[in-house]
Amino acid sequence: MPAGRHGQLVMLRNELLYDAAMGVRVLGPVALFLRDGAVAVAVPKGKPLALLAMLALAAGSEVSVDRLLLGIWGDDATPRHAKTLQVHASVLRSRLVGTGLSLVFGKAGYRLETTHDDAIDVVEFERLANIGLAALAGGRPAQSSSALADALRLWTGPALANVLDAPFGPDEADRLENRRWSVLQARLEADLAMGLGPTVVDELGALVKVKTFDERACGLLVKALYRSGRGAAALEAIQDLRHRMDEELGVVIGPELSKLELQVLQHSDALLAQPAAKIRDNLPQETSSFVGRADEVLELQNALSSSRLCTVTGSGGLGKTRLALRVAQSLVDEYEDGVWLVEL
Repeated sequence: MPAGRHGQLVMLRNELLYDAAMGVRVLGPVALFLRDGAVAVAVPKGKPLALLAMLALAAGSEVSVDRLLLGIWGDDATPRHAKTLQVHASVLRSRLVGTGLSLVFGKAGYRLETTHDDAIDVVEFERLANIGLAALAGGRPAQSSSALADALRLWTGPALANVLDAPFGPDEADRLENRRWSVLQARLEADLAMGLGPTVVDELGALVKVKTFDERACGLLVKALYRSGRGAAALEAIQDLRHRMDEELGVVIGPELSKLELQVLQHSDALLAQPAAKIRDNLPQETSSFVGRADEVLELQNALSSSRLCTVTGSGGLGKTRLALRVAQSLVDEYEDGVWLVEL
């Protein structure tokens, strides 16, 4: 087989492999990985791996050379390190050949380009987290819990675990860990809203032991304990936090937790799980604006008013699904049992 043809075949196989499963992981040890969890391409430890992490965290945006130098070398960075950065970028670029990921040098810095929206785990984490948080704020705890749980499953360990020696590493890792804790608490709050208090008591107890002074976590534990028939334990949780904050920080608990304590003492009905609102749709939340196509929306709405079945046809990529979902969302209140998406 001619060398050129053989090379083309290898590249095609690599592209097919990527289409099936390749991405960048930063929510755990930084790596190029297959989505079955296996590391797909080895990246040299040290500076090239730190460079990959910084570019992945920027999610396709250009990162200036100065920022990269500061993040990778810190206060020791000098102008001569710009040449060294080029060497590390070249090494990383060679490892990305055929993966569907590419390292591009722009006007003032580098960026990591991807061909899949979910190629970087932190980007997918934020997408799912935002869907879940919006659903929780909108009174849809079941949808919220599902999306937030999917987001948390993307974590494979402590964030940026193998690049923490790089100057940028510790602060970024702390930021990501704080975001994870926030999402976890929101998921537990969604579970509580669904009446699952007894099933999350142990998880909330473990969370409070780690987040020693977190009043939100303590409040969720108090509600879970109370709804499990353990009012005395709920009061004890508040009293323990009050004592720790007084002894170690010299501050008092906030008004929300004080109000919660009073509700426990008064056996207030406000602490009981409220009946979940009737779920009227399972439509995915839009993550970008829907511009134009008002005529098509109106045409479909009119068609559905006179027919039980309406089929949208057209070439791939025209936005048929997005249009159908927009029309479905506009009609939720028109049907007694709402509107439901069935994917075939």
